Amino acid sequence: EHLSEKQGVGSSILPLATNYNKFFIEISKTISKKTIIINIRKVLPNSIENKIPNNRFVYYFAWLLLGFNFFRSLEHIFNEDGGAESIAGLPLSTYSPEAANNIVSIFAQWGFSQLVLSCILLLVIIKMRELIPLMLLFIALENILRGAVGLYKPLILGDSPPGAISPIIGLVTLAVFFISIKENS
Repeated sequence: EHLSEKQGVGSSILPLATNYNKFFIEISKTISKKTIIINIRKVLPNSIENKIPNNRFVYYFAWLLLGFNFFRSLEHIFNEDGGAESIAGLPLSTYSPEAANNIVSIFAQWGFSQLVLSCILLLVIIKMRELIPLMLLFIALENILRGAVGLYKPLILGDSPPGAISPIIGLVTLAVFFISIKENS
């Protein structure tokens, strides 16, 4: 009796697994031949020496992102309606005073979260510049995932609020993140 007949159905997986393994070996060989590599040490560096990134575009983009987030946070905190009606278009005047107040409060609290993130980004840009790629990744994910939550639980409004561009900001920031960790070998 042949060995594969004794082993049963499970033996038919062995050739498939071998081919699968060969496929991944070929892919890894192809990837290793590329001249551009991603350096994880640029995301989580061993030391912080506060050097401006080699790619100045990344550095200036971080400042632009800081300004945008800082302005947005202050708008949510200090605008009378937190930007809920005046910017996002939520019809607060049609809600009960209690409901409108709760929405304004949530916007202001969200603004404070944005302010904290802005302060952390400012600290990174000024004192820990090697962490700029990590901050770009956090900000990109925050914007992209907030957009995803917006698809899952959408606002029902006549017009899209300005925050609807958040996923675009996230994707641009993600692209700059990849630029920031790219190395030529």
